[in-house]
This record gives sequence, C-alpha cells and structure tokens, in this order.
Amino acid sequence: MEKILLFPGKRSDNEIAFIAKTAQKLRLRFTEITNFDENQTLGMLSGFQQTSKFSHSTLDAPESADIPDAGILLLCNCKDSHIDKLLTSLRCAGLQSIYKAVLTSTNIHWRVGQLSYELQSEREKLK
Repeated sequence: MEKILLFPGKRSDNEIAFIAKTAQKLRLRFTEITNFDENQTLGMLSGFQQTSKFSHSTLDAPESADIPDAGILLLCNCKDSHIDKLLTSLRCAGLQSIYKAVLTSTNIHWRVGQLSYELQSEREKLK
C-alpha cells in the first residue's frame, strides 16, 4: 500500500491540507504524525514493520527526534509516477523546502531522529 507520512514541523494548516489533498488525488494514504514514541522505528510508524529492530547505524544521530521547521515527508512504497506527480505539485505550491525521504530497507529500522539528522546533514552538504 502506498502511503505518505508527514512530520509537519512548523508547516501551516493550509500547507498540511494541501499535501493531504494532493495525496488523496493520487490515491495515496496520508498520515500526519505529530505525536509518536521516539523509540519507534520508521517501519513501525509506517505500518510496514511490527516490532522494533534497531540497526547499528553509522550515523552520529541524536536520540531525540528534532523535526526541522520545514517538516519531513516520508514516502512509503510509492510508485515512481506518484512520487513525480507529488513532487511537481509541491514545487508548484512553493513547498519544495520540505525534507523528503523514501522508506528503504536501510532506513526502515531508523528512528525519526536518525532520519531527521541525515536529511539535515545532506542539505547542509549541498549548500
């Protein structure tokens, strides 16, 4: 099942509603995640993993989940065509600053803090 998880950060209600509506048009399940246990893995939050299985990551990530103000959009099991359409819609709406990630066999075992740290580190390297 294709789904999108949004960790909203400081996104406005209108921006969140736009993302939800865009997901609905593409027939993607949308979930806004504001409250979660920091020990849950991305796999558990997405529903693709039943129990916690922490991988020993090489990331020097913090234990707590510090969601960036721009928010994080996690794409889970989405078709490439749906990802392309979603990214185009976000760009046209001026929401390209949101952090985006695809759920993979590697990051499915990460906690939200690890994902947030990695995304922010990658963006810093691109500056």
